[in-house]
Amino acid sequence: MFERALICTDLFDGLHRLVHCVPHLALSGLKQVIFLHSIPVWEQPTLAAVDQGKIDAAKEKLSPALANIPDGMTVIVEISNRRPVDAVREILAHHSIDVILMGNPMRGAVQEKLFGSTSLAIAAMTDIPLLIFRPQLLSVYTRDELALRCQRLWKHLLIPYDGSSDAIYLIEQIEKYAQTSAPGSFEQCLLVWVVENISRDPSVTEYRLNDARRELESVQARLEKLGLQVQSEVRLGTPVLEVLTAAEENDISAIAVATSHRSNMLEWLAVRRINEDILHQLWFPILFFSPKG
Repeated sequence: MFERALICTDLFDGLHRLVHCVPHLALSGLKQVIFLHSIPVWEQPTLAAVDQGKIDAAKEKLSPALANIPDGMTVIVEISNRRPVDAVREILAHHSIDVILMGNPMRGAVQEKLFGSTSLAIAAMTDIPLLIFRPQLLSVYTRDELALRCQRLWKHLLIPYDGSSDAIYLIEQIEKYAQTSAPGSFEQCLLVWVVENISRDPSVTEYRLNDARRELESVQARLEKLGLQVQSEVRLGTPVLEVLTAAEENDISAIAVATSHRSNMLEWLAVRRINEDILHQLWFPILFFSPKG
């Protein structure tokens, strides 16, 4: 599905552990991986001073990524003294990147959110998809478990669909990336349409359920033409909770979401009425798409 990944890590988010899984990242279809760690030296560039000790320590921690590189794969380790967002912008200016992997800080309750400030800022400046992980998830895996996860980063996606412009845009992006995916990297997807039970008239609810089934069948047929294994479900209930339940009941690698307009994830969350309590229940990686401009 993706071939060139930028992995941004603060060395506390669990993503730094992927340096031990480079051969397994290759099995997910990746041909180029850049590990990026930012050590911003000062908010004012004119007063900046390089902390060489921190840079050397970060290089040493990420150096295992360079020890076991499969044939045909390129691995780069970058240590930047810029702010994380500026460091990412510089990488994107010099390298072709398909997907950005990010985690979130684990250093305080205030920062313990699904989408950290850096993720939000990067999502606002690029149309490159973001794959966002909960640090707690990556941190508790054994190396063998993490290696298996790296082979299946986007192998089976859950795609929430409701016929909206965001959902249509998401399907278009899935189609786009599915056409260029390496064999075995992206194989399955689960389409889930959740109909909210807000009508007192059972006949109205049944009509909406049947209408959703018909549209999902059409979307399923489109994706199956690309060689994907596609299942579809229509559920009745609260959208976010039903999507989480569907993810738990199926062998899902990540949940794909999108906004069809130039936005950021905070706006997407507000539109979807997703509150922080629900986010704390969400342990699945999120694959986020949004357009540029």
